[in-house]
Amino acid sequence: MRPFLYLIIILSTLLAACGTSHKAVKAKSETHASATGGDVLILFYDPQQLTKEQLEKHVMDYHATLIYVYNNFNGVAFRLPSDTTADEGIRHFKAIPGVLSVTRDRKVELH
Repeated sequence: MRPFLYLIIILSTLLAACGTSHKAVKAKSETHASATGGDVLILFYDPQQLTKEQLEKHVMDYHATLIYVYNNFNGVAFRLPSDTTADEGIRHFKAIPGVLSVTRDRKVELH
């Protein structure tokens, strides 16, 4: 009984320390495009169907700029050319065999 009581006290203390109500946390989400380029897309792929090198070639052939390679998730982030919309880029890259998903990168701020 006594260890259970200690556990309840510790959990209550931790919850009280968090003390932020749901209404106090406001999330602001937006897609972001840099002044130096277009929208940023995040793409995940199946490495059994599409190699990282092949994907990087597709990105470069589209005149996009590779920003980051996610090694643990088989994905990349890249910036589209400024004359291309995000929807056009998403349609283009989704058509490549081995591409699992393409989404806009989003900036999320919590305050």
